[in-house]
Amino acid sequence: MAEVMAEVMDGELKPCPKCGGTDCGLIALHEVNGPDWYQITCRTCGTNSEWKQSIDEAVTDWNRRAE
Repeated sequence: MAEVMAEVMDGELKPCPKCGGTDCGLIALHEVNGPDWYQITCRTCGTNSEWKQSIDEAVTDWNRRAE
């Protein structure tokens, strides 16, 4: 199992819902005999999204805000 920090295209992520920070990125977890998992994390305060099985799902989850 390997965890890798990857970048998401600029402007694709909303600021952190907790601290408003904009230093957010994608974490990819690659399992040898299993699915890949992705989550978004705020490098300012450490807030994380839920783990998702696609980058699109992780970004959508992060960008979802309560109205």
